[in-house]
Amino acid sequence: MEKIVRSPKEWLHEVDVTLEPEKLKAKIEESFLDLQPKAVVPGFRVGHVPRTVLERRIGSQLETAAAEELVEDAVREVLTDDSIKPVTQPRFTNLEIAPDKTIKFQLSYEVIPDFQLKDYAGLALKKEEPTGFEAEFERRLQELREKCATFKPVSRPAQEHDFVVVDHKTFVEEAEVGK
Repeated sequence: MEKIVRSPKEWLHEVDVTLEPEKLKAKIEESFLDLQPKAVVPGFRVGHVPRTVLERRIGSQLETAAAEELVEDAVREVLTDDSIKPVTQPRFTNLEIAPDKTIKFQLSYEVIPDFQLKDYAGLALKKEEPTGFEAEFERRLQELREKCATFKPVSRPAQEHDFVVVDHKTFVEEAEVGK
């Protein structure tokens, strides 16, 4: 396995991984050897299916399964390296299986960037007390009062902040208008 680590940004690492074609070929061969004694194909006895028939019927599926398994193993191997400490789940991109069975893909993940901690001891801090709490509290309390208020009829003259229901009629020269 060949891997190339790049850091396009100080918090981002990208790893280009290339798996040798022999690994995929060996994995496919292993899959065929495991499957051939159990293969059931109409017209052939169980376990006596010619390899060419199996390759034609399920060769691409075996290749895909073998490639997935190899890629999972490679990702696990890359991420178990002690120098790699990802803080996000790695993103897997650009999977490519070349005609010669070489597998290439890219992993990208975020890391905590390296930085120098400057001298912070002895810095003067100023504690600020929050202001305006009482006014904001009263404003919100008044909003709640208005929102949850109920209306009750009273038998007194209208006062400021009262809600008044008015029935009115408009007259022009003693004739009612606006009906």
